[in-house]
Amino acid sequence: MARKVQNVGTAERWLRIVGGGLAALVGLMLLLPVPASVGAGVLGLALVLLGSDFVYTGVTGYCPLYNKLGWSTARAGGGPGRGRPRPR
Repeated sequence: MARKVQNVGTAERWLRIVGGGLAALVGLMLLLPVPASVGAGVLGLALVLLGSDFVYTGVTGYCPLYNKLGWSTARAGGGPGRGRPRPR
């Protein structure tokens, strides 16, 4: 199995952790009311799943979508690296 190279920069990692955590928390709050509507349930579940993914990619520093697109916001060689394709 290939090693996963960090492709998410430090500032973006923190944004993903905080924003994803907030999205997951809002999603849980939408799921908690017992007589919840179907729309609130679907939105709540989507927010929990998306928020969890953002927290995971923020903690690990690896985003599979960025990898597929060849993107990296992580600094490589001391350069800024914002939105530039990763060298292969």
